[in-house]
Amino acid sequence: MSLEGRLLNAPRRAPGGPGDNVPPQPAGSAASAAARPCPWARLALAIGLVSATAVALRVSGILAACAATFEVMGFDPDRARLIADLVGAASATAAGTLVAGAWRAAALAGLLSGFALFGHTFLVETRAAINANGPDGAFDPTGWALTVLTLLVAFGVVAWATATLMRPVRSVLIAAGEDVMSLGRPGRSASRLRRPAAALVVMALLAVTLPVFSDMVNFSPDAHMRGGGTGGPGLTQVAGPSPQPGAGGDTSRLIASGTGQGVSSGVLKLGTPWTAWQPTGRGQLVSTSFPAPWKGGQSTTASVQIYLPPGYGTSNRSYPVIYAVPWASYLWTTGASLRIMLHSMITAGTFPASIVVFVAQEGGAYPDSECVNAVDGREWFETYITQTVVPFVDATYHTIRSAAARSVLGFSQGGFCSTMLVLRHPDLFSTAISLSGYYQAGIDTNQTRNASLPFGGSTSAEAQYSPLDLVGELPASARHSVFLILEGDPADPFYGGQFRSMVAACEAAGVAVSATPSSIGHGWRAVRSHLPPMLVTLAQREAALGVFS
Repeated sequence: MSLEGRLLNAPRRAPGGPGDNVPPQPAGSAASAAARPCPWARLALAIGLVSATAVALRVSGILAACAATFEVMGFDPDRARLIADLVGAASATAAGTLVAGAWRAAALAGLLSGFALFGHTFLVETRAAINANGPDGAFDPTGWALTVLTLLVAFGVVAWATATLMRPVRSVLIAAGEDVMSLGRPGRSASRLRRPAAALVVMALLAVTLPVFSDMVNFSPDAHMRGGGTGGPGLTQVAGPSPQPGAGGDTSRLIASGTGQGVSSGVLKLGTPWTAWQPTGRGQLVSTSFPAPWKGGQSTTASVQIYLPPGYGTSNRSYPVIYAVPWASYLWTTGASLRIMLHSMITAGTFPASIVVFVAQEGGAYPDSECVNAVDGREWFETYITQTVVPFVDATYHTIRSAAARSVLGFSQGGFCSTMLVLRHPDLFSTAISLSGYYQAGIDTNQTRNASLPFGGSTSAEAQYSPLDLVGELPASARHSVFLILEGDPADPFYGGQFRSMVAACEAAGVAVSATPSSIGHGWRAVRSHLPPMLVTLAQREAALGVFS
């Protein structure tokens, strides 16, 4: 008998048995209604599960623990909460999709739940931005709206991606457990996202919001909420001392109590002698590059950006120079609005017109250069700064060519760099500004996983570069000229201990120090808040050294 005949004469089983497809029922029939689960029940179940999971994650403290972990990794509190709440939205969406299977409803509920989880932090940021004025900037409604859109897209993308990934997982779990249910819908393979108009809308949303989301994670969730601000307090006064200077050198007590800034006595000159020539206009940023001070990196050149202050070039005036290491200018601009900060302070007379040189490590042989000469010879960043960049700046621009008029500025790894460079080269630099830095070379923690790489495990090399060791080895003449301006959160598990130890080492060595305890944590928000008064302290130190005479 032919194959066709065998198929035609094959015995038939009653419909509805295992492996059979139930014949289509007339629309509205009782059999059809019984065969289909109630869609509204599945939607309600998915939304309820997502919402309940989000609430449980918040109430149980799991998200708080997650945020604390990110803070230990080096994120400031608001960025840590943003990342933790994204994780919470993904977890809640996964729960709703796996149990209910209504993935679209779960994704929508995940988006809304994620935004609700982050709602308190967002409201706090919004209130602060609305109340900002003067040097703190001004509320930017367009930036605020863009931030809201970016948050919605970010939580939406996370929820949609999670729900999409959980669909096949749910199918496999059900098939393995019961082998009777299929989530697939024959004939529905074409996605709505394949429609050109929808695809263009999605691409446009991502193009607009991804850069904003990047800045929110890299710097602070309110990075685009303010426009035209300096982020620092008390810059409206044209003259006057930096906030809450200590009367003597006992900074340890001030740090322990968190009452204010402690400054070693006799190292500052109050007043604003630089206002004898107060410029107007705007500064400008110029760029140059040098042959890379490394082998085998991702770039054959190293970039340097130079900020020239308002009024530069209109007279024969010479300027102090600040070397900002090791981050490029765009990080300082986005994270701390540094150029706006400088313009505001210089034109108000709060800070003298100064040149700022941004020496970037991007493209180097090591993820973190530590601003040192690596023991294996693959990178020589210290030599590059001291023997290439500084001579070039002095030869090219109108600078005051003395150590008293040169300072080094850094945040985080840059805090290590700034203090290390000043302590190793007191003949070249006199003052270091360190925001939330660390002071032990090669230290290996969750926050500094790459810090040991340039030293290759050499304890002798680490000792030669550790500010905690270097400060006690300064010659007597240098101890009177070097000045360290330090900021840190004493309560921070890692940076707080480094801050306390460095202040104590300076006091023991008789090196002048300004210590600013902070409760903001480790992040660009601390830079925005504390750098302006620290710049004022720098200017008062330069005045005491006769830079503006």
